[in-house]
Amino acid sequence: MRALDELKKNTLYVRFSLYIFAAAMLLAPAPSAKTRALSGGNHPSLRALYGAVNIGNADNTIGTASAADLEARLRPILEERAHFRRGGNGGSKTASPALSARNPSIGRRDLFAMMKSWNSLSPDFRALYEEATAIPRGYSHYISPGGNFKVFYTTTGSNSVSLVDTVGYGATGQPNRWRDRHSGANGVPDYVDEAAFALDSAWSMEVERFGFPKPKAAPDPDGSTAHYCVLIIKSDDYGVTYPTARASSTTQYGFASYIEVNGNWSGREWAGLGYDQRPYDALRVTCAHEFFHSIQYSMVWTIDLDALSYGWLEGSAVLMEELAFPEVNDYLQYLSSYFSNPRIPLLSDNSNYVYMNSIVLKYLYEKGIQGGGNIGIVKAVHDNNLAQRNITFHGNITKSVSDQAGREWASVLNGFHAESYFSGTRARPWAFISDAELMGAWRPPAVAPADTSANIGRYSAGLFMYKPQPDHGDTLILSISGQKEASTGGATWGMSAIVTGGAGDGEEIVPINVDVKGYGRLELAGWSGKGSCLLVATNAGQTTGRITVKIGGAAPNAALLISPNKVNLRKLNSIYITGGDISEATIAALNGRVVDHWNIANGAMNGARSAFKTNPDGSLEWSPYMLRKRTVPGIYFITASATNPNTGKKSVQRRKIMLLP
Repeated sequence: MRALDELKKNTLYVRFSLYIFAAAMLLAPAPSAKTRALSGGNHPSLRALYGAVNIGNADNTIGTASAADLEARLRPILEERAHFRRGGNGGSKTASPALSARNPSIGRRDLFAMMKSWNSLSPDFRALYEEATAIPRGYSHYISPGGNFKVFYTTTGSNSVSLVDTVGYGATGQPNRWRDRHSGANGVPDYVDEAAFALDSAWSMEVERFGFPKPKAAPDPDGSTAHYCVLIIKSDDYGVTYPTARASSTTQYGFASYIEVNGNWSGREWAGLGYDQRPYDALRVTCAHEFFHSIQYSMVWTIDLDALSYGWLEGSAVLMEELAFPEVNDYLQYLSSYFSNPRIPLLSDNSNYVYMNSIVLKYLYEKGIQGGGNIGIVKAVHDNNLAQRNITFHGNITKSVSDQAGREWASVLNGFHAESYFSGTRARPWAFISDAELMGAWRPPAVAPADTSANIGRYSAGLFMYKPQPDHGDTLILSISGQKEASTGGATWGMSAIVTGGAGDGEEIVPINVDVKGYGRLELAGWSGKGSCLLVATNAGQTTGRITVKIGGAAPNAALLISPNKVNLRKLNSIYITGGDISEATIAALNGRVVDHWNIANGAMNGARSAFKTNPDGSLEWSPYMLRKRTVPGIYFITASATNPNTGKKSVQRRKIMLLP
């Protein structure tokens, strides 16, 4: 196994997202689900073959363009692929001068628009796509030992596989023995044997073990769909899954497809990952990954893969490769973006991070359902998409988690955010996921102010660090108010705290109950003896939400409470009055002089200069900093009145407070 730190020493690569994989319907050689480009720009070979495909617009999301413009952009690329196919066995893939000269830049918005605009494209353009994505004639083929795949390959020309033939798999006429490996030549190149083994492995796990439907097969050169077709060619990509342009003729949903996988890993672009020395590792994860895309294409209503997020589609495909061949750990290379910014929105369509989402899918598989090692949530998302044609992705993931795990999506996603703290040097056997010790570790934030607010993005987390201070007392009280998303069924927020011991040893994750209005409260006794408290607040809603965290306060329906009893006159710290429906509050000096006053009917006595402020959760706070020019340090009295909304009983509390200089 290779640690993430070792991977970082290698040349950096990023995969093009599933947008382009999905756009294969129109973009013949589009970089696929398993494509990398050098971090400094497109790889030269990719630029020649693909016409310098632009991997995104400024915001790295998808958009629209006219059908005529899209045709103009893509036609040279499709013609290049068609030219390769007209060349027959091992035909030339050299870029034409016209393609090199045009070097078109295609944004993801255009790619998505092309998928949406298939019926608006000209007949000759659609015909060109079909020609450009057909399996070339003249290739040899091999039926996998499991009987489900027809693997096309050539032993001559630029796409030739190695002629080495020393091993084989399976037994003639016994498809259940596809795993049996035997020494000796079998008349099939070893690379083809290994591809067939990897594909049979993927079928066994994804179809037979997990229960996903078998994919719909595109026709081979003779028009047969008896086997799922896979073409081995020389490429700078891992592989790509190409869908047909039409939905299945036997059902209202699903698109047939075939897979192309790389047959040569000797290039410099693979040396950094060691695949020039371990080509079968790269081949295996590619087959498992792309095969799941073929299943995904068979489980959608539209060619643009419905409302399933691209982060989900790619993250789940990477999960499949990791589950099928866990010894390879190819997915580790994509996780640095999360550990450098754990606040990043998850499962989005942002093309920069689609493969990173494999870490979320791995958590759902290992920790989402009690007992672990359960594909239930992942499968349910795809099943629900097929069962409910117009379901939103948010509605889908919320329903899938509830049905499969019996928990709120907010709780599960917050569990991921909190447990991801325990990775790298902080990895613990009881927390997070397998391989955590091989991953990076995100940096905890600086200490938060006593009163702080932040906007938290969709499927993202806010992190708030607290450490014992002299004015905290022996019990840390955090009052948390998250903006409730009205359109979201179920909980919007999930919250927990990572608490460390005073000597830096011993950690625990403390769950925080959140009510239907988005209010949470943490009371941590023995605070003066603790090391730190890291609040992790997850927004599981569909849109950005605001969260406010304050030290002190009490639950809105609790008994009337005033805390703390000491504040600094020169600092932005507050005394909180919480509990029930607060109606009145007064600050008075020892001689009875009223310093500040507030009541629910008339507001504050001092108007805009008052130190009183009402909060969305119904609490009241008083900050002496606002009156620092008219108030001196010393002892004062605060009196507050409130009514319990459950009982209607009114209570009054009077407490001595100290204003420190």
